[in-house]
Amino acid sequence: MRNIWQLSCFARAHRGTFLGACLTFLFSTLVSIVQLSRIYIYRGPIEVYINVWHIYSLGFILNLLLLLSASEPVNSWLAMAFVKTRFKDPKAGVLNLGDAKTSGAQEGFLASDWCQLLPQGMKTFDVQSGASLRDYRVDVIVNPLTEVYAETDLANRTSLKALTQFIDNGGVVVCGGGLPFFWMVDYHDLSQGIQGFTGSFLDMYAGSVFPAKSPDDALTVSMQRTRHPRLASLLDTWLYKTFGIMTTLGDAQDVSLYKVNDSYFSSIIKEGEQIVVKEFRSPFRCDSEDSKLIPLVKASWQFDKHSVECYPIAAINHGAGYVLIFAMRLESKNKELISAAIASVLKKLKEKGHLD
Repeated sequence: MRNIWQLSCFARAHRGTFLGACLTFLFSTLVSIVQLSRIYIYRGPIEVYINVWHIYSLGFILNLLLLLSASEPVNSWLAMAFVKTRFKDPKAGVLNLGDAKTSGAQEGFLASDWCQLLPQGMKTFDVQSGASLRDYRVDVIVNPLTEVYAETDLANRTSLKALTQFIDNGGVVVCGGGLPFFWMVDYHDLSQGIQGFTGSFLDMYAGSVFPAKSPDDALTVSMQRTRHPRLASLLDTWLYKTFGIMTTLGDAQDVSLYKVNDSYFSSIIKEGEQIVVKEFRSPFRCDSEDSKLIPLVKASWQFDKHSVECYPIAAINHGAGYVLIFAMRLESKNKELISAAIASVLKKLKEKGHLD
């Protein structure tokens, strides 16, 4: 099913070429029928030949089938069928850095904790950060380093591109602790700590005002641009540039979680249960036409005297796959909540082939 869906995606990306080929084969078929053209395989007492229009009509039919598979309804159906097949018996890989520690690892939430939160009986593997995901053949990737990830190629972000391709091809990436893949560390030299961001530096301006020396003189104002090495724009990150996701700003704040109107996700919060989490960088809007934000729970984010509905647990659809975000400070008390959310996502993918 995977190969059929990928063939459909290829045809969708080259619809113009296949349409031209389809028309060419159709015209050639009609001409060869009129001319009664033949290709002789053997001439003798018994002649063996092939009518040319048979060959052209076969080419026409094949190109027509590819064009039909490239249509939105058929391509979507094939994608859902592929995802349902993939998640009948999914395997999970947990990114790790061996014994190395980074500022992204939270003491109360280790890689081993994430393995315990996955559905019982699900096969899990330790995936070395920077390794080829194809070598492991997993369906779910868990990044236990909160907003940090290990990059094998800081200049070209090879690891990040591989994860994006993994999502496009129907995989699920699970992230927690804030804005996914915001900080980069060098996989080859972890001792250096944070080496950059997936976004651009945040420009700040510091001003100074110098008083006038005499009543006739004007005030002097000096503005100087500065860039703090640990500050970056939240509007130019991997999450926004790839998926168009806007997130909340500021420090973490306590929010109460509420159910969404979905039969699969409503079970994440038990009836009558009051859950409060420390929300941090929750998605609240998707600006991309190629992605879709799917809330699993909702909350109200407060700023000044205003409030905005945000989604501390949400999935982002891109291609045939998803990013599953737990935008909160990870605490031991949240383990049951996170486990229930992961289980509901995997169950819906297995039964429906999609989350929306």
